[in-house]
Amino acid sequence: MKESRQGTKPADPELQAGRSPETLRPFGIPRWLGAGLYLLFSFVLLVPLVRRWRRERWWLFVRGALASVGLLLVGGWIAGSLGALAGGFGVISLICGLWLGPLADPDLERKLQRRHRAEYLLNGGVLVAGRLSGSEPLSAEQPLYLLIRSPHVMVVPKNGDGDVHAAIDIQRIERIEVGGELYVPTYVSEAKDPPVRETSVDQKAATEMSLTLHDGSRLAFRYQGAFHKHLAETAAHGIYSVRAGLRSGEQTPALQVINR
Repeated sequence: MKESRQGTKPADPELQAGRSPETLRPFGIPRWLGAGLYLLFSFVLLVPLVRRWRRERWWLFVRGALASVGLLLVGGWIAGSLGALAGGFGVISLICGLWLGPLADPDLERKLQRRHRAEYLLNGGVLVAGRLSGSEPLSAEQPLYLLIRSPHVMVVPKNGDGDVHAAIDIQRIERIEVGGELYVPTYVSEAKDPPVRETSVDQKAATEMSLTLHDGSRLAFRYQGAFHKHLAETAAHGIYSVRAGLRSGEQTPALQVINR
């Protein structure tokens, strides 16, 4: 039995005859169209890169530099010391500096959770009643995160540097209320209570979730917007589940998902 010949069979020389590959003419399209597609795809690939840059702290300096250079070039163009090309570049640079502001990091919440080694991260709404002991008063309408790291609920301002503002011992929480009623998780089958699409959304509607501690002090968090009740019940259920686990002796209580 003959062994198969190793190596690659050379291509037919006639297939390469007369062919001059060019970077800007893929698939034989006209040169001007190839150049246009090259610029278009380069811009498309540049957009996500610039978005990542805008999440960095140093982007504020880049933004200021773009605006300053643009302002100088536009000023020189108006004064007549620079040409129209420099003036046009200045206008573009000025618009980019003013328009391309910083962007929030989409991975911020996950990083915050890892930083504080929290098992769960919940929306904390806004603190509207009570005061967190051992900490300075929060500013009005300060949005919050509630991070659960057993056995504590940690309060972290959303617009801050990510530090814990205060911590509440979950085992000290005697009563959890949502909308003024004692929170008790109840399972409701979606077959019996299917989701309903709203025809209008009241962005000003709000629900309060309150925690009453063993010493009688009360903390109230307000949730506002289209999902106000859902967010309040989710926070209440998270605290309720971890508290139940701690009372049963679990080291890391599991957060059970129950539809309400």
